[in-house]
Amino acid sequence: AMREDGKFREDLFYRLKVAHIHLPPLRGRSDDLESLVEHLLVKANRLLHRNVSKVPRDILKSLSSYDWPGNVRELENRIHVAVMTSPGDTLNSILPQEEPWGPNSHSATLPQSARSESSPSLWKRSLQEVEKDHIAWVLNEVNDNFGEACDILGISRPTLRRKMREFGLRDD
Repeated sequence: AMREDGKFREDLFYRLKVAHIHLPPLRGRSDDLESLVEHLLVKANRLLHRNVSKVPRDILKSLSSYDWPGNVRELENRIHVAVMTSPGDTLNSILPQEEPWGPNSHSATLPQSARSESSPSLWKRSLQEVEKDHIAWVLNEVNDNFGEACDILGISRPTLRRKMREFGLRDD
């Protein structure tokens, strides 16, 4: 469209268009899902310094029925979250559940642990408490390597130091 409108140089277009590769969306490639999950799991483990290596068959099977509106990036993000939240070496979930803050949310859709009065549930805590715990957890996981922690958290070193002072995580 931009080429036809004269907004993109035609000679550059043909220079860049060496080969045309059609790659269908993830929802149309259910045969690729298992190998893609394995690849993304290795990548997430490396980034997050975890060792989640087992993916239950029922999770793999359920992936092919999901529409994947966010395509491969959505799958990658969901695997990252699953790796962070899986307590052991087995992936606990990838597919999105109804979010407790979503427009159609009901407490019945929350996991039993989140509905239990005796357990401290995520949705009852302030964002500041959750952020403090997450930063502390990441720092512990990377053995206080600030560079790695900043990469995982997606923040700069000065921001990490400020948040650590703010939350009383270190006596710097």
